[in-house]
Amino acid sequence: MDRPKDRFIHQSAFLFYFFMTAGVLIVAAGSLLQHYFALRHPVFIPMHIELEMYWDGGMDGDTMGSMDGNADVDAGSAAGEDRYVWKEFPIYYIQDSEDTSKVAEITFPQLEGIGEYWMTPYDGAGGLFQSYSGSVQDGRYQFKQLFVKMMLPARSLGARGITLDTIKVRYGDGAEEEVSIGQIILTLDKPMEYVTVTGGSSSSDGTSMTRYLVQRDCRLEGFEIRNPEQVRGEFKVTVDGKDIWEWEPAAVTEGDTFLVESAWRGTGDIREQFEPYTALIQWKCSDGSGGESWFTTNLDRQNNRNTDRFKQTYRYLKERGIKP
Repeated sequence: MDRPKDRFIHQSAFLFYFFMTAGVLIVAAGSLLQHYFALRHPVFIPMHIELEMYWDGGMDGDTMGSMDGNADVDAGSAAGEDRYVWKEFPIYYIQDSEDTSKVAEITFPQLEGIGEYWMTPYDGAGGLFQSYSGSVQDGRYQFKQLFVKMMLPARSLGARGITLDTIKVRYGDGAEEEVSIGQIILTLDKPMEYVTVTGGSSSSDGTSMTRYLVQRDCRLEGFEIRNPEQVRGEFKVTVDGKDIWEWEPAAVTEGDTFLVESAWRGTGDIREQFEPYTALIQWKCSDGSGGESWFTTNLDRQNNRNTDRFKQTYRYLKERGIKP
């Protein structure tokens, strides 16, 4: 018959080995789980952004030109060269916290031989991109961004602009890949002569308002939107409280003001939390004698990358068919 002391020793030994084995299994399971959720390479975030490029005084950078768009599209320099337009915008990607690959260079195949563009200098550590947010839960995924500045000949944009949908990425180890980035639509900044902006505001809940002042008697003829069905589905837009889709052309006189308000309501798609979307409403004014002017209202989707948790990020990747 076992003595109490022997039973205590046996039980203690059993508990010791039991907890030690359990600890090893937990660590192993955690390691496997971390490996399961790991991204093997950076994942670029698609976007749909419509951007008006500003007029520039020249490629030497001495003058940045008029940013109100009051410039002649066909105007050239003294030597008869193209006028240039410029714009800055970000590109985003998601990178695993344990991924050590560096983004050394990004190029736009569709812009080969057209204009110039610059990016944040390579710093030898974080690559071109700098982290601006990450998973709150465990830092598994990091969101990074790069600001690109482009300088293009105005004539290269044409009447409908240029749509960029692909970038070529070169990593620090020399590996290269072409990546789809959705649609970046670059258009010319149209003249804004009859109407001007006098104020506005935007909120983190996706609402914004812009007040306009009429500087010259004219008629608001209507507006153009590239993707009206998507805008109709995601945004509520009103002009002086009236739904934009019920709005009708109207004559306005110098000194009149009107308010354009927008509210992003979304559709519940997980992609909307991550993928930038900017649409332009381009309004046309005419003066009755053949003259016309344009002004633009921006609509921006309210992304929520800064507060997303690990589960939302994983769900987004899964929705895109990317299995870590």
